[in-house]
Amino acid sequence: MGASKETSFGRLSVSLDKSKNTMTVLDFAEGMDAQTMDESVGTYGSETSGFANGCSVRGFYGRGLKEAILGLGSGSVQSIKQGHYHECALYENGFYVRKERRRASLLDYIDLGIPYAKSGTRITITISKIKRLPSFRWFSYTLSNHIALRDIMQSRQRRIVLSDGTKSEILSYRPPRGRLVLQKARISIPGYEASMDLTVYMCDRPLIQEGYTRDGGILVRSRNAIHEATLFRFDYNSCASRLFGEVRCDYIDELMSRGELVVGDKRDGLDPHHPFTKALRKAVECELEPIVEHETAALESEANLQGEDLKARLNVALYEANRLAFRIMRDSIRYQRSSDRNLLSSRKQGTKTDASSTSRERPYFPVVFKGIRLSSLQDPRLRVYFDRPTGIINIATKAPSVAMYFCNPHEKKELLTLVAELVSDIVFFELATIVSDNAGSDDVAQVFNSLKNRYAHLIHKSIQCETDASTIVQ
Repeated sequence: MGASKETSFGRLSVSLDKSKNTMTVLDFAEGMDAQTMDESVGTYGSETSGFANGCSVRGFYGRGLKEAILGLGSGSVQSIKQGHYHECALYENGFYVRKERRRASLLDYIDLGIPYAKSGTRITITISKIKRLPSFRWFSYTLSNHIALRDIMQSRQRRIVLSDGTKSEILSYRPPRGRLVLQKARISIPGYEASMDLTVYMCDRPLIQEGYTRDGGILVRSRNAIHEATLFRFDYNSCASRLFGEVRCDYIDELMSRGELVVGDKRDGLDPHHPFTKALRKAVECELEPIVEHETAALESEANLQGEDLKARLNVALYEANRLAFRIMRDSIRYQRSSDRNLLSSRKQGTKTDASSTSRERPYFPVVFKGIRLSSLQDPRLRVYFDRPTGIINIATKAPSVAMYFCNPHEKKELLTLVAELVSDIVFFELATIVSDNAGSDDVAQVFNSLKNRYAHLIHKSIQCETDASTIVQ
């Protein structure tokens, strides 16, 4: 409607009803007639959004509405367009029914909540694939921060209201604050007669760089839609954790209009195997690489400023953490095998072979801690974090309760105590998680407390050693 200069209220209402396990979405746009309902809800896999005809819409593949309804359960669509009332239903088995159109009455306008003589659509989904609706707070956070909805949530011409009968909230998205580090227009994409506009900001703190509600990453968008957020090959690089921005390439829409499936058919981002996606990725990475290299150099410079004695103490603690990991996991697997043998013996239905096969059902997963890093780039909202892919324990030196000790060189004893406690917490939490999984238990907290009470003093002792730590570790 905005592209065709038509006026609309620009308002969307999302209502939750936990008693009926339903979700309702109401808009005040152009409405749907019988033909639109048949194409959008009654058919599958054909282009119905209007994109193929050059309309400025967000949809691709004729998917979205019916996919959402069937993915959650069943639903109904009620709409008023140009004074006529239309209604259809889609059942879990895919059966589609539409009623004959009729003149909209005053009660229809009141029932749908649409102003008299205006148009709009109400979609109600009965959710049977999920036992109960997530919390109001979950809906509020997810809708407000979802990558694909960023432009809607930031638009001043739209107002999205979420309610559950007891409370309501106006949803919006506020991007992180940061300084502009790169802004280029019409960057050529090698191999194609296409260009992109790239804008990159750097926040003063690390951002969330994963998931569909991430606040970091580069939004990849075309004229009509946001497709994904990514840092490409820098996604898991801690030196790129503060970056966010946008790359706009309208050529994506042109490829889609020609039938090239550059966007994944599940609408979860660009197809990584498409040649254009590879070319776009390479072009963006070339622009990001100098920024990431600069941050890497700054981080290495910061690491060099750390005292040699503290780094040596951390190496001793790392050695002790791995020694404890091996010991705890070894004892855990021995205990589990003994329990399995006793269980089989009591049931009088197992053999020696059965006992060994039972123990193999819960395999031994070794934990290897490869480093302890004091990082100013680590998210300060999380004081300590274990990066499983790299095996690095990251301590956020900008977290308020950590930074206050680093700023005061006279409190070395207190700093070492804090670091020892943080290392102990993350080491024994990781071990408790795996020990509980191997034992088929959900009580991670109890195992964590038990391990920490029994072994934490060893990590404290390794960090607090009175001798010069640099003489202990080569």
